[in-house]
Amino acid sequence: MERSGGNNRYQLKKRPGKYPRLPQQQKFLDALQFCGIKKGVSKKELQEKMATCIPQYYKEHKDDDKSLHS
Repeated sequence: MERSGGNNRYQLKKRPGKYPRLPQQQKFLDALQFCGIKKGVSKKELQEKMATCIPQYYKEHKDDDKSLHS
């Protein structure tokens, strides 16, 4: 029986290491924490908070954006 392609060997690799978060990523994580959004939240609650709380957080922290771009 003839084999077509593939690789019959196993490869062991390390998982990627932790890297520092970008300022934009950190700000979004801060917004999620401020609004109480976390894993396991219902879809309806998530949609409601994303529509009301997240924009409010960004409006209140608008001056922080200037420091991200400098």
